[in-house]
Amino acid sequence: KELKRYKTPEVVHGAGGIATHDGKFLVVGGLTVDVKENYLYEYDKSFTFLKRTTLPSGYTLMGIQTAAFADNHWWFGCYGKPQVLLKVDANFALVGRWNFDASLGIVGQGDGGFLIARGMSEKGRGCTGWLVRAVADDAQGLRIIGEARPLGK
Repeated sequence: KELKRYKTPEVVHGAGGIATHDGKFLVVGGLTVDVKENYLYEYDKSFTFLKRTTLPSGYTLMGIQTAAFADNHWWFGCYGKPQVLLKVDANFALVGRWNFDASLGIVGQGDGGFLIARGMSEKGRGCTGWLVRAVADDAQGLRIIGEARPLGK
């Protein structure tokens, strides 16, 4: 249920994702193809703009789409071929960048695990989505555990 809407004029190319930590909201968004960094927009609990942080992430297709704070880090999923996962510490310093798809959704489970959204679209049938479980992995960023397939298939 939608509770309220806030304007975020600072997020010039559209808001892609939102997450919360430490009583603040972080909004991430789109970018044009000529931009080789991402921007993180921080708001207080009343959605008053606090600051914009530049993340030296390199180019990611259309910016950042998903965001979560888990295990003392920010995790960001980005579109592209390949898709990109960014890991950032609590002070917004880039810790890692991997080819991993978390562009449809990511949420920490509080036990070192994550749920990652997957989906597909079939012409004439619509869209299907499902979740897969992942764990942090130093070499891969995150690693899928268990079988990754839609429910009921």
